[in-house]
Amino acid sequence: MGDDYCNEEPPLFSLFGVNTDIQEEILQHNIARVLQLQNESSVSILETDEQTVLFFVEQSCQHISDETIVERLQTYINSLQAGNDVAKATTNWLIPNEASINMTEMEEEISISEEEAYQVWLQEDGSNANHVYYRTSHLQSVRSPDGDLIQPSHHNVEFQESPIVQQLKRDPTLLVFDNVPRISILSNDFHSLPWNEPVVLTGIEPDEVQNSQAVLQSLITKCADVIVRTGNRETLIENGFHHSAPIPLKDAVKQSSSKDKSLITNRMVFSPFSELPKATTKDFIDIVDRLFSLQINVLQDPKYTLCIANEGFGIGMHNHGPALFWLLDGRKKWYLSQPETIDQLDATTPTHPQFYQDLSSHKCILMPGECLFVPDHWYHEIFNIFPTAGIQMLSDQVIAPEATD
Repeated sequence: MGDDYCNEEPPLFSLFGVNTDIQEEILQHNIARVLQLQNESSVSILETDEQTVLFFVEQSCQHISDETIVERLQTYINSLQAGNDVAKATTNWLIPNEASINMTEMEEEISISEEEAYQVWLQEDGSNANHVYYRTSHLQSVRSPDGDLIQPSHHNVEFQESPIVQQLKRDPTLLVFDNVPRISILSNDFHSLPWNEPVVLTGIEPDEVQNSQAVLQSLITKCADVIVRTGNRETLIENGFHHSAPIPLKDAVKQSSSKDKSLITNRMVFSPFSELPKATTKDFIDIVDRLFSLQINVLQDPKYTLCIANEGFGIGMHNHGPALFWLLDGRKKWYLSQPETIDQLDATTPTHPQFYQDLSSHKCILMPGECLFVPDHWYHEIFNIFPTAGIQMLSDQVIAPEATD
């Protein structure tokens, strides 16, 4: 999930002869205008230095090829250098006789840290909810759970009727059908698993689960003002992390006034642990590390992500590398399918609502304390039967079975 939708790093472009005294926002706007991109935030500027701008175009927003990016900018530069009146009238950001564009060679590319990438994301639109639209305006229509084409939006989802009732119409077995095997992490069977099919891991000590639930509640309270990544079924699939909506955690997640203080939210929170304050997440990370690095040593160098969502919410159909999902609160219905089933479909064949029925070979109802293993590149989709909170662990590969003995 998240940024796993665009695993390959987008190519970098170097634009020379730029008036770098101009604000980055204006440069970003001008580059997007020349490239004929509707959403200027799809252009991300990494560096401005000595009349040179290093930038890339988000892959999730890019509807033009790398060659076209170079061609359109070069055509504009040629027009400017030829003295075209229209070009002159619309620019003071390029120096005609010094301007040029090229794709940066791989060995010259600049890698940025997770923290730098996080700051780029924050600065695109800040945390102003009024600008959320601009993080989704570039998206094309996608299939709804009922198979209809809809325009993705970060605006709150409003259900016309109970989301459970809606999903029961698509999947009459929503609340009962579960064919994914359960294996205790304390059993001999756990150490001989081939990790090529979904499996639910059980046997995690109740005290660990209860302690984690308490620490999670504390984390939500202490991180109330922290900006987190949010979205919904469609936008998280299409955007990944790149254009998720930044919102303070206290606005994305609230507690009900009922006695159990259960979580309620009208957005999905999907934030990497690396972006949360280390001082407030230390206890929680210690628990997760101890459990999943020592007891459930399955994934190679996994990345942890905090996931919180209300009833009826869930990530739409997608796939990525092998993953574990540890549910701490609530109840989730998972639909899973091996890659060949979906990949062999004609591009015009709708996957929904059939994915909730025969197109998904494995289905399970994940309970608190259980941990689901999703095999490499298996397609899956999630529907929350209750409000949920849990931890996703995503990796590029599974540790060899013998390494878990």
